[in-house]
Amino acid sequence: MKAPRIKPAFLNPKNARSSLSGADFHPVVSTIEKLSGLYDSLEKLQTVKDPDLTPEKRAMTYRDNWKKANESARNSLMRSADHLDALERNYREEAAHKAGLNKPLSESAAQEIRATLRAMPQKERDKVLREAALNGDAMILKAVRDAASPWLVGEITVPVETLVDELVQNRVPELRQQLDALHEADNRLKMAGDAFMKETNAMREPHLEHIGDKAAQEALEAKRMFAAAVSGELANDADSGE
Repeated sequence: MKAPRIKPAFLNPKNARSSLSGADFHPVVSTIEKLSGLYDSLEKLQTVKDPDLTPEKRAMTYRDNWKKANESARNSLMRSADHLDALERNYREEAAHKAGLNKPLSESAAQEIRATLRAMPQKERDKVLREAALNGDAMILKAVRDAASPWLVGEITVPVETLVDELVQNRVPELRQQLDALHEADNRLKMAGDAFMKETNAMREPHLEHIGDKAAQEALEAKRMFAAAVSGELANDADSGE
């Protein structure tokens, strides 16, 4: 007798709800709840033995339903992943706005900042940009980031996007908490998806599926042969009648 299956912890909706609180993560929790329900249904289908079905037919029935469940699960996982991607963009855009990166900067002012930076030795330029990130001077980094060419500023050691991220996180510390929560949601979603795919696939019985498929094919061929034989007999009878 097989030992009872233990449902993976990442498919536990209660765990998901307690770890992913807040309206932002409702779609992720809903997806995990759906995976949990699909897992329970497939597990029930695999363990309950229908006396009207042969072992081979039960294995084929499970496989067919497993394919449908997998397609549904993948679609839900993709929608939740897209939701998290959009959520991260919203978090970053809102934080950039709070940090002052969306404030208008005239082209003449931007050109003056770039020219000043370009005239500096690289070490001094790097120092000015690091201090801008630490002190929240968004206009300096905005002028560098929006330059049509890096040559308008001069060579820098640290990529400007890294400096911009540092500035935003210094000015908007809640962004780090939001991104950490987002990472937790993304991790739980991936772990739930992996657990669902792995565990439900493990419930399949490929050997019985193969035997069932072969028997079904042989039965189909036998029906075709019979139909052809009957058709030929009828044709012969018709010819004899003439």
